[in-house]
Amino acid sequence: MKKFFLYILFIFSVINLIGQTTADSLLKKISQTKKDSIKAQLYIQVGDMYENSKPDTALFYYKKAKQIIKRLKNNDFLSQILNYEGIIYLNRQDYDEALKVLDSAATIATDSLRLIYIISNRALIYLDVGLYEKAFNTFFKQFNYFKSKKDSVGMSTAASNIGSVYDELSLYDSALYYYFIAFKIDSLMQDTEYIAGDFWSIGTIYNSLGKNKKALYYLKKGEKIAKKTNDLYLLSGISSNLAPVYENLNLLDSSDFYYKKTISFLKVLNDSLSLAKTYATYLGLLHKKRKIKQAKEYIDSIFFITKKMKFSLPALVYIYD
Repeated sequence: MKKFFLYILFIFSVINLIGQTTADSLLKKISQTKKDSIKAQLYIQVGDMYENSKPDTALFYYKKAKQIIKRLKNNDFLSQILNYEGIIYLNRQDYDEALKVLDSAATIATDSLRLIYIISNRALIYLDVGLYEKAFNTFFKQFNYFKSKKDSVGMSTAASNIGSVYDELSLYDSALYYYFIAFKIDSLMQDTEYIAGDFWSIGTIYNSLGKNKKALYYLKKGEKIAKKTNDLYLLSGISSNLAPVYENLNLLDSSDFYYKKTISFLKVLNDSLSLAKTYATYLGLLHKKRKIKQAKEYIDSIFFITKKMKFSLPALVYIYD
C-alpha cells in the first residue's frame, strides 16, 4: 500500500479542541468562534474526518479552510491544505489534478520538511504512471534522510513506498522486505491505521505469489483494524484483494461478497478508474458463476467509465453462451 505524507502542523493555537471527536461537535465549535485562524484549523480537522470515507465532503471543508487562509495570507498553512487535497485526487487516480494541486503546494511551502513530504506525495504519481526509477530514487533518498533524523513516521512511509515500487516491478521478495520494515516501525509506534495498511501490503504480495492462505491471514487482520476506523480507502483495497484470494481458494460466494463490497466502497470514494478495473476483474468470477446478465451490465459500465475518462483498459474478451 502506498503511504501518504500528511505532515499535520498546528500553526495556530487552538484551545479546548482535545476530545472533540465528532464532526458535529467541531462544526458547532466553528459557529461559536470568531477567530478566523481557529475556524480554518477546525475546518481542516472536519475534512480529515471524512478524507477516507467521504472524500467529496472532505474537499468541501478543505475549500472552506482555504478561503479563510487565503484571506490571512498564510502560505505555509495553505500548502498543508493543498497537500491534503492532492492526496484525495491521488487516491482517485486523477493525476492531472493531483499534480496541479501538489505543484501549487510545493511552490508556496516555506517549511523544508513539509516540502519533502509534498515531493514524496508527488512521487506517488510517478509510481502510478510507471516512472518507477524516478519514484524509487525519491523514496530511497527520503528513507535514508528520515533514518538519519530518526523520524519513524517518515521511515515507515518511505519504506512502504519503496515496497510499492518493487511490488509494481514484480520483485516480490524485495517488496516484502520493505513492507516488513514498515510493519516493524509501525508496530513500535502502535499506529493501528498504518499497521492495517502494512497487512494490506503484505497480503497483496502473498496473493501475487499464490500463497492464498498467508494472503488471507494478513488481509483479514488488516480488515479487522480498518473496520474500526471505517477507512474506506483501506477497506476498498483490502476487499479488492480478498475477492481474488477467495476465488483462488474456490470459495466463490465469499469472493462474490468481497467484489460487491469493493464496488460499494469505490462508489462512495468516487474512484471511477478503480471501479472500472474492479468490474473488469469481477467478470471472471461472474463467468464462472454463469451470471451472464450481470456480467454484460458491468461490461457496459466499464465502457461508459473508460469512455468518460478517455482511458482504455486492456482488452476484455469473454464469450457468453
